[in-house]
Amino acid sequence: MLHKGQLFCILALAVSGCGGEPSGHGSDAGPDDARTPPADAGPGGDAGERDAGAGDAGEPGALEVDRWGARVYGRVLGLTRVDRTLYVGTSTAVDVAGDGSVRSQLLRLDLDTGDLRVWEEELPRHRPYGDPSAEEGPVATSEALPDGARTLIVARSGILVLADDAITEHPVTTASGAEVSPTHAVLDRSGGRARLWVSTEAGLFRLDPDTLSVEHRLDADSLGTGQVGDLALDPATGAVYAALYFEGGSSSVVRVLDDAVDATLTPGEGDVPAGRVGDVVWSTEASAAYVALASWDPESGGVVRWNGTDVLHVVSERGLSFAARGEEVPFGATVLALDEASGVLVVGGQMRAVPLGSPEGGGVALVDVGSIGAAELQIVGMSTWTSDLVGDHVNAAAYDPGTKRLYLSLQQPCSEIRLGNAGLVAVRFEDGTPRLEMPILSGIRELSLLDGLIAAVRDDAPGIRCEGLNVQGGLVRVAANRSGLNVPLRGTGRHGDPAQFRTTRLGFHALAVRDAHHVAAAAWRAPIYAGSSSAGTLLDPALETGTSLWPYDVAWQSDTVLWIGSRAPHDPSDPATVANTGPRGAARVELATDGSVLDATHYVLANRDPDPSVVEGLPSSEVTAVVVESDGTTWLVSATERVRAPQHDRFEGDPFEHEGEVRRGGLSRVAPDGTLTVVASGDAVPDGRAAALSPEGDLYVLDAERGLLRLDGDALVTVDLPVDPPEGSIPKGLWVGAGGDLVAAFSTGAAVQLDGVAAFLDGVGYAWGAMERADGVVLVGTDEGLLRVRAPGVADVAEVSLPVGELPPYRGYAGGGGGGTCLGEHEGCGSDAECCEGLFCSGSGSGLSCLPRER
Repeated sequence: MLHKGQLFCILALAVSGCGGEPSGHGSDAGPDDARTPPADAGPGGDAGERDAGAGDAGEPGALEVDRWGARVYGRVLGLTRVDRTLYVGTSTAVDVAGDGSVRSQLLRLDLDTGDLRVWEEELPRHRPYGDPSAEEGPVATSEALPDGARTLIVARSGILVLADDAITEHPVTTASGAEVSPTHAVLDRSGGRARLWVSTEAGLFRLDPDTLSVEHRLDADSLGTGQVGDLALDPATGAVYAALYFEGGSSSVVRVLDDAVDATLTPGEGDVPAGRVGDVVWSTEASAAYVALASWDPESGGVVRWNGTDVLHVVSERGLSFAARGEEVPFGATVLALDEASGVLVVGGQMRAVPLGSPEGGGVALVDVGSIGAAELQIVGMSTWTSDLVGDHVNAAAYDPGTKRLYLSLQQPCSEIRLGNAGLVAVRFEDGTPRLEMPILSGIRELSLLDGLIAAVRDDAPGIRCEGLNVQGGLVRVAANRSGLNVPLRGTGRHGDPAQFRTTRLGFHALAVRDAHHVAAAAWRAPIYAGSSSAGTLLDPALETGTSLWPYDVAWQSDTVLWIGSRAPHDPSDPATVANTGPRGAARVELATDGSVLDATHYVLANRDPDPSVVEGLPSSEVTAVVVESDGTTWLVSATERVRAPQHDRFEGDPFEHEGEVRRGGLSRVAPDGTLTVVASGDAVPDGRAAALSPEGDLYVLDAERGLLRLDGDALVTVDLPVDPPEGSIPKGLWVGAGGDLVAAFSTGAAVQLDGVAAFLDGVGYAWGAMERADGVVLVGTDEGLLRVRAPGVADVAEVSLPVGELPPYRGYAGGGGGGTCLGEHEGCGSDAECCEGLFCSGSGSGLSCLPRER
């Protein structure tokens, strides 16, 4: 028997691990969406039970620590707004970039303050799909239903009751005692009724919401199928509208009243357009249910409104795709979210595979509910084609009328048949333009100041999202509500070709800000942005600098000189002849005022062929840190070169040997004129990983073997860390302040000392780097978000406040539901929406007509 998720996998784009975890909206998670014991919550916190936004201050006189954000591992399956909070349910996911175990979470986000509560370890343990060979992990979760002082959570293993921040599990069973997996639920406490309706792969169940015992069940004999999907409740009558899925791919919606089916809506019959049933939501104002129909056909599908008797075709896929992409193409209407307070109906599209072609469908459209049924529908949309959106495949949606933000769970294609998880985003409109936000911070690699606090974000290599993990990336401005506003860098490519640097789709790990006009951001194995935040150049290391560097660090030497440090990856299969080729070393790049490259000098250990632009002599070509002094003197820190597969950037690999010798690290100095001097060999700095200058001008190096070192003349002396990291910790970043203040970032957390008070902050995954925000306040970027650490008694620094959004900037669409009659070429028009596909309203005054536009 197929359940809804498996049907979707057949009809739409095949997703790695497609299967049967509960889905809030959209494709279900599967067995490959699973695996890792949770990392600890944060400084002083517990892995499964934590408040990711609260202070973690210890004893009086201890460092005060606030944690902003959390790593969300699984695909977001359910988004439920309850008053001023947003519940986020996720699938199980295999932490392929970590220890390979199972992770799943339930999160509660305060929509005003950004406070975040995460449940993971206290979730029931579960083997995906009951497979005895699968590893146990926290159960997948999706929707949340408020019920007085408690909240009911839909989970694969049953209904979870969340009360006083504690969770209890209640399985849903058939008469024979077999446990079933809920996918959706609605709660009915109106008119003296007390009913909890739960959809499963074995029918529709009615439970007593107080005892959670099964009172009634409609099975395949009653419904014609056991596969029940989304549910909507009419609180006035107690009627339940349920999506049904049948063998062979057909679907329908039934109205259940008094425990029996009394009406059916079948796509493709009568006035109902063809399409696969997706979400179903109830409108109290219209006394009807809205139903999404995914047809991937511009002339059908879309959204219908049904009250059990009458059907209104609200909008076809033609109108939805036109709003989202500016073209009337397949949309795949699947996800719905309705906010009647704002009069906004959100429609999310999903993608499906096309034989021998690119995936089709996807995007987001917002409909003005007040215009439904009028001659001109008011609608607006967005997609990756028309905005900075990170994906076109929508899994779940929720709209917040208080802040006027649209929350979306998104995916994007990895190939013709596979989707990758692009995380949770929030969209608000400002001056009619969609602005993208990252509501839950994670993967903060580097921090700097540019009109406020900005952060380079990279959970891991973007390709990991194709293996079932959520991956956030980009450049964001950290805001007071603990979110990150996307900073959309814009620039030109090689030879002045216009290009857009999609900061929402790259994982940045290196950031250098000299001033507002000199910003550099690097993503591993991707072009480097150099310029201001609004106008810059995309530097392709292979084309502009003559070597395909894998950037690891960037630093400005002057307004016109940019340094790029690179890793030196070695493949196990490479012969000795390629030991000195490929991405490696560092580059000193001279830029013209327009950002174009005037000259580039490449610094390496050795070069296979003589080249006047290459300077040989580095201790190793693994350059992990670049530090520039005020006079232009540049320090290059080298680590041990390693054999590493580049799937993700936590893999260390064995030391690389060439001609029987390991290529150890070292420290080099480059004079302002470019002259290279090796200051320390691998004996003194065997595996340098990070470096920093103190306010007094002393250079410190953090080495994976020798610990913290300080350059004293030409010698490197050992300096004791304020607190020792756990054994096996790998250095990742370093900040040194005045008076002994210090942050040493490791793969296990961060050693911090402020005003003589020290602590090791763990439970945050990798700590990547740190910066001083104010006297006595340092910020640490980690896998699990941002740590704001303060000396005892020191107040935190306020970040920028983001404005409340605007209502969607709707525009009229004359096509309406069935499509209407569009205007042909040279026919008079008032807007683009009135013109047929491929035509646009052009001209001026009384001369407006539908004409083709050159593309």
